[in-house]
Amino acid sequence: MFDRLVYLLILTIYTALAGLLLTYFEANVLFVVLILSVLPILIIWRLEQLKTGLLPILALISLGATMLFEAYAYTNGLWYELSPFEVRLFGLVPVEAFVAAFVHVLYFVVIYEYLFDDRKSVRVVLPRSLRIVLGGATAMLALGLAYVYVFSNIILSGAFFYLIIGLCGVLAVLVATSHRSWRQVLGKAALFALSVFPVSLVYEYVSLHNDLRFFANYHEYIYSFSLFGSMVPIEELVLILVVPFWLVLIYELYLDDGK
Repeated sequence: MFDRLVYLLILTIYTALAGLLLTYFEANVLFVVLILSVLPILIIWRLEQLKTGLLPILALISLGATMLFEAYAYTNGLWYELSPFEVRLFGLVPVEAFVAAFVHVLYFVVIYEYLFDDRKSVRVVLPRSLRIVLGGATAMLALGLAYVYVFSNIILSGAFFYLIIGLCGVLAVLVATSHRSWRQVLGKAALFALSVFPVSLVYEYVSLHNDLRFFANYHEYIYSFSLFGSMVPIEELVLILVVPFWLVLIYELYLDDGK
């Protein structure tokens, strides 16, 4: 256990120092992802026994979640992604956002397995679990596309709050429909989310400092405050706690052994 705490500390220090360099050089999103996520993944992956079959599953989850989050955020003015490139999918979502989301999801899974779990994934994902996960990812993708083509003129008041409530509601349904005991996983997921919170704050700092993302619709947030010299809604801090917690629970209950 002690060695894992040391590794977590090393990862956090590395992320903080790398984040300072990335802000100094005003790196774009692809360089940020490469330095903060890809390099740790490449190092730690070699020390684990994760099946490469996880990659397309995580890619589809990332695709669906990114499409839904970005379309919903753009429509309701929750946040805006500033792209150094000219390519935006459906005129809304920067293409590199999908790359960053996939790498970030993979990063969380790799870090979780190495520091909080048994450092290996199951050989075969149960067919029922796989159908639920892929169905959910496809549903998120479809809902994101619906926001682009059907609901683009519908603007919700307090939309950020509803996004978080929706995530918690989906998680509650997935936990309830899982055949595995969620109680023993709940503590690990919560501990993981709290442990990587400083890392997530570094990402937030780099994104804000390098103008990769900004928040502007302040009257629609529950509360906004100055963080790293920029105004940030309190919902954003809740979101970066909920997402890794949400991801680990789904990963353990549906894609791993649930222990």
